[in-house]
Amino acid sequence: MFLLLLFKCPNNIRIPWYTVDDFPFQYSDPVLRTGLAGPAAGAVGLGRTRISLTRVCFQDSREVRAVRSVSWCIPFEEISKSSLFTTPLVKNPVSTSGNEVIGNLTHEYFIDVKSIKVGSKTLSLNNTLLSINKKDGSGGTSIRTVRPYTTLHKSIYKVLIKALVRAAASKNIKRVKSVAPFGARFDSKTVTSSKTGPQVPTIDLVLKKKKGVYWRFYGANSMVRVSKDVICLAFVEGGINVSGPTTSIEVGGYQMENHLLEFDVASSKLGFSSSLLLQNTTCSKFGSS
Repeated sequence: MFLLLLFKCPNNIRIPWYTVDDFPFQYSDPVLRTGLAGPAAGAVGLGRTRISLTRVCFQDSREVRAVRSVSWCIPFEEISKSSLFTTPLVKNPVSTSGNEVIGNLTHEYFIDVKSIKVGSKTLSLNNTLLSINKKDGSGGTSIRTVRPYTTLHKSIYKVLIKALVRAAASKNIKRVKSVAPFGARFDSKTVTSSKTGPQVPTIDLVLKKKKGVYWRFYGANSMVRVSKDVICLAFVEGGINVSGPTTSIEVGGYQMENHLLEFDVASSKLGFSSSLLLQNTTCSKFGSS
């Protein structure tokens, strides 16, 4: 057990806020840190588990408990709550991990994606894959920072690739031979750049059709550069979950970069901003002067 000290940073000034006595830590197996940026020494749990950072803080402090929300990717320039889009956090009634108690709801955060768009075109998908199967827990969309890139069910991935390649071709973007795990690679010399990254067709996760709420990924979050002249679609085909039900879409860390995410645990809502690049700032500028 250790003492955990939390800070708040008004006007980029670190001020001690609250201490958590006897905060539980455990050994971090190197396998769990595979793929993380160095020199990462461990990981912080922000899920629904009893020993996650959010749960321990909320149950231990009256002041923190009153907040009941946690945010990451805070920009240097303040973003007001009114500029965040919101969508409900959905609970999967079935555990998706063999490490969780059988019969428990999963500790992961899920959101209710209604459809996917490439540019202005809505993809023709098997919509049953977008919803959580209440009996076996399969399907749906989760948020997984342990995934480097967003993973998609095989059938969803095929449709996305086809639509993106077609939309890219209409912009005279040249496709080159694909190499696993990326299903679509492009000649970067045929792609113009902007403040939101390569100017490629946008990808939207539509959350509320009638209210026009969607999580949009511009080129900086949808494309990854693998060489001087080649960029790839930063979405990959997901495999089968051998320890539990398979989630259709898992939003990965690359897609979350430079977006402010607020997990409102009390209201069970996710707040998210548009790409911070649209405001000429990034998450890495937090705390700079």
